[in-house]
Amino acid sequence: MLFTRMKNILAPIFFENVREIPPEKVKGLQESLDLMEPIIHEGGWLAGSHPTIADCCCVASVSTVVAIFPEVRLPAKVAAWLKRCQSELPGYDEINTDNIKKLAEAVLATLGKK
Repeated sequence: MLFTRMKNILAPIFFENVREIPPEKVKGLQESLDLMEPIIHEGGWLAGSHPTIADCCCVASVSTVVAIFPEVRLPAKVAAWLKRCQSELPGYDEINTDNIKKLAEAVLATLGKK
């Protein structure tokens, strides 16, 4: 759900010359993150007590939201999960950090916010 909502925000910015993000779309990101919190297991991961492909997939979307939408609040368990992913998923920094920074810069520049 989070990936789809991100795509529905970013695609119009890059492909349809949209220069404003409707507040209801940002609200949808918040709703998606709020829905994520109860599915984080006791072990701290999305699908159990160890990281899986679900964590690898979702961390890219959550990291993107954090980079582009500082007004969106991460629920406590999602924030802890994100920190866990950043520190424990092999290759997180090499794969995500620079690419998310570049994406955020491109989005903010296109929107005239940077």
